[in-house]
This record gives sequence, structure tokens and C-alpha cells, in this order.
Amino acid sequence: MSEVIAETSPDLFPVPAVIRFDNAAAVRRAGEAFLDGCAGECRFSLAALQESNSVVVALLLAWLRRAHQQNRRIRFADVPADLLNIIDLYGLTELLSLDGGSAGTTVAEPPPNLENA
Repeated sequence: MSEVIAETSPDLFPVPAVIRFDNAAAVRRAGEAFLDGCAGECRFSLAALQESNSVVVALLLAWLRRAHQQNRRIRFADVPADLLNIIDLYGLTELLSLDGGSAGTTVAEPPPNLENA
């Protein structure tokens, strides 16, 4: 199993190079812990990602859901082109607010507060 995360900062979570089924749960928990402690915009860097697969897509969706539950802004940066292709194939480009034209970056705003609507 590859190392989950070497180092984090208050506003940046470096996604590990390899994410597979055997380490996905640990990576998810590490990302959720990052979101729990993040103030302001929470940024996930996928710059080190070496393998794009459906497990990575599932993690992005889980972290997006967690960020929305906490009413936080989330950014996925440095998204590799092959991962963008998988996301597009699944029809999730709009949901994840990704577009390859912006260097694979997404900023997902917290959902509106529907209780006050």
C-alpha cells in the first residue's frame, strides 16, 4: 500500500500518487480530516497523481459531498487530463465544476442555504 499523505498544510491537501481500492478508505479519511480542519477554501492538489481511475473519481465526489455538508468551498487543482476524460465519460464534469480549459481546476461553492429560502 502506498503512503497516504506525506505532508499537509492548513489549506492544501496533496493527493497521493497512487490511489487504488486497497488505500482508498485511508485516503478518504485523510481528506475528510483535512476538510474538517480547513478554514476558507480547501484545496486538493492532484499534481502527484500517477494513475487515474474510478476510485479517484469516487473520492472527489465524497470530498465534494463532505465540503457541501460543511458549507465549505473546495478546489480540485492540477487535475490530470486522463482523469478529466474519465469524469467527462461519467457525465460528472458539471457536477464537479471541472473544465480542462482552466488547467483542471474546480471551485465548488457551498450550496445555498435552503432553510432560509
